[in-house]
Amino acid sequence: AAAAAAAATAAAAAAAAAGVPALCEVVGKALAQRFAELEVLTNGQEAVQRTVLTSFLREALALGRAGPAGLRVRLLVPGDVPEAVAPLLDDEAELVEGTLMKTVAGSTHAEARAALADAADVCLIISGGPGSSSAALRALRRGRAVLPLQGSGGAAAGRFWLPAELRVAPPWLGSSLWSSLSSPPSTAAARTSTATAAAEAIALAFLRLQPRTVEPLVPPLFSSRPAASRL
Repeated sequence: AAAAAAAATAAAAAAAAAGVPALCEVVGKALAQRFAELEVLTNGQEAVQRTVLTSFLREALALGRAGPAGLRVRLLVPGDVPEAVAPLLDDEAELVEGTLMKTVAGSTHAEARAALADAADVCLIISGGPGSSSAALRALRRGRAVLPLQGSGGAAAGRFWLPAELRVAPPWLGSSLWSSLSSPPSTAAARTSTATAAAEAIALAFLRLQPRTVEPLVPPLFSSRPAASRL
């Protein structure tokens, strides 16, 4: 019985891990659909970040919202790492100027990741490793909202020394949304529910933002107010 239970647990974990790339695609799409104006700040690395960004930009283009006053992406890249970010789209020339911007932030990936955490208003964690945990801790210490999608595994599930306080729902986030954020992305329905919840949680986090006392050198991760009245 114990062996059967262990096998079932391993199978469930494998199914959830297999669903992470699809979850990233749905999250990118959900963000573009939820907001009329949104800037996503990222390091643009392979796997999670790249998949979310590509989906976000494609949906922004399809909705006609891509542009400097609408949906846009800013890449924070290390200056001393050649070709740190591959193209996000096959033909980036189709993007309106100001939709995809690049800013040099430090000399290494670690410095670029720290710059992202310092500038973030809201930090969304999908899977990830030690770097994601360190960025989450840095953003948390700055009083920013950090939203881990726990069902995606990795750092988001509490591994790699993710701060313990990020494993419980913040007081401003309802239990229903938190439950959706924590669901394993094993099915299409679960992924859609999680992505929708993530977009709504980000919108709620915007409502809690306090005016900045010191303007950062780079724009924040999610730099707009929620646009429920404009969608």
